[in-house]
Amino acid sequence: IQQVLQQQHGTECGFLSGETPTRDRDGLLADFQNGRLRYLCNVNVLTTGFDAPHIDCVAILRPTMSPGLYYQMVGRGFRLHNKKNNCLILDCGGNVERHGPVDCLRVDPAESPGGKKPVKTCQNCQAIVSAAYACCPYCETPFPEVDSVHHRMTASTANILSQNITQTRYT
Repeated sequence: IQQVLQQQHGTECGFLSGETPTRDRDGLLADFQNGRLRYLCNVNVLTTGFDAPHIDCVAILRPTMSPGLYYQMVGRGFRLHNKKNNCLILDCGGNVERHGPVDCLRVDPAESPGGKKPVKTCQNCQAIVSAAYACCPYCETPFPEVDSVHHRMTASTANILSQNITQTRYT
């Protein structure tokens, strides 16, 4: 994604991941905050606790099962700023369909504290364990890998807000 943005727009694009050294990360964030860097891609770094009110486009290229995390990711672009009137959300992970519009989230009570937690049964010893285990904690039999969901090649057309507010203008 970083390379596509640089090649298609002829502008510098930063990239952050959990492996980015702190010094480099601080420099990239400062460059983005003060406008020296127009684009900034990240992998699981700027999803929560990051505030850059000038962001006017958020591209989510991964699914999340957490409505709270989805809300946080979209929220990166919903901050008010005197130099922007709106924000484009590109959801290629199916999150809008999964969780609903960001101002009207659907929360599964089974995922809430006190609700039923997802479980699975070990095929070897029949133990019932949390769905989070990769191997059975009792007999160490590995659970089959779950097919991961890949992002789409195009963004969702579902409404990011519950009121159908549509304004399309791309520059």
